[in-house]
Amino acid sequence: VTFAPGVKRGDASFKGKPAVILSVQKQPTADSVKLTRAVEQALAEMGKSLPQGVDTPQFLFKQANFIEASVSNVEEALRDGAIMVAVILFLFLANFRTTFISLTAIPVSLLVTALVFSYFGLSINTMTLGGLAIAIGELVDDAVVDVENVLRRLRENRILPNPRSALEVIAAASKEVRSGVVYATLIVVLVFIPLFALPGIEGRLFTPLGVAYIVSILASMAVAMTITPVLCYYLLPKMKHIDHGDSALVRQLKAWDERLLNWSFDRARALLICAVAVVVVALASIPFFAKSFLPPFNEGTLTVNVVLNPGSSLAESNQIGTQAENILLAVPEVTEVGRRTGRARSEERREGVHYSEIEVDLKASGRDREAIIADIRQRLAVLPAVVNVGQPISHRLDHLLSGVRAQIALKIFGDDLDTLRGLAGDLKERLAKIPGITDL
Repeated sequence: VTFAPGVKRGDASFKGKPAVILSVQKQPTADSVKLTRAVEQALAEMGKSLPQGVDTPQFLFKQANFIEASVSNVEEALRDGAIMVAVILFLFLANFRTTFISLTAIPVSLLVTALVFSYFGLSINTMTLGGLAIAIGELVDDAVVDVENVLRRLRENRILPNPRSALEVIAAASKEVRSGVVYATLIVVLVFIPLFALPGIEGRLFTPLGVAYIVSILASMAVAMTITPVLCYYLLPKMKHIDHGDSALVRQLKAWDERLLNWSFDRARALLICAVAVVVVALASIPFFAKSFLPPFNEGTLTVNVVLNPGSSLAESNQIGTQAENILLAVPEVTEVGRRTGRARSEERREGVHYSEIEVDLKASGRDREAIIADIRQRLAVLPAVVNVGQPISHRLDHLLSGVRAQIALKIFGDDLDTLRGLAGDLKERLAKIPGITDL
């Protein structure tokens, strides 16, 4: 028995040339974006004193990019939603003061939500921002109801022989709609309660969204019960055109509504039958809905697994892996590729040298993601290997759920290898005939 070097269990390359690929894992409580910036700074400093023959380190995949893109998308939705709410409010209210009072509910509700999150130690992330984006159109509902009723009562009070004080009128008008506002808000909140019962990945993802939505809606109700009446007291009684009436848009809508109501009352029976028929058709269509609760991620990066027959040599894997890299680099949208072949025994997800994982960075183009993936699959079909195309984060989620880096995993258990091979081969032939299945 003699000492000898360990068996080489893997290799790597970057853009088809030999390389060392380093993967950095963060602690569960660390901020991915801040940590990424710190790693970038450390590598920049290290790059100033590299040994001869070693190139400057390059980033192949940064989860921070996906996080920043997601947050940016939701911020745009919040901004655009707030602008649309302001425009619609003004079109219906046709008054700067009433529009301003109603819109005040948005920033105040969002600030209250942020304070609640800070108090309970919750983070502002993509899902919490998504909850706010969903709620932003409803944050003004309670305030609008309050403002409209106050304005109506102030108009009526102005023409009375003995008008009451503005404070008394506003207090009574706000109290008049209070129960309706509270009931409506609580009913809307109840609709989101089932989100907290979701299990698994969906539950972890959507619980923050539900919390953000519910907190912001309850905050808007509190604003309508406190700040809105106060603003009405200071801004509405002194309005010069308090009796200007409805806006042109509302007058037109009311005219159409009056004609529609008169028409519908004469055809009540037929309309009820149609309503029941629509409900039946809707219920009958439920089995045909898509069963996926989460839409597929668009991470901007792909993970391509190239698997040879177990027992293939490292040299053979390297050769076919390099071919795969060159094929991928020929795709117009591909900017960088990095390959890892095999994994060390000590690694959590160890693999044989017959297995290669290729990270592919993409740039924006006129083609959508599905077209790019279909093009990649077609190009890689010439290789004598099984190819699976996915995305880094999606693959990790699939691996957590089933132990396999794929959306669907079929496992066969038994104690006879020949029988297992036969069953697997038979099932593969039958599954290949199912439309929509790829990377089998």
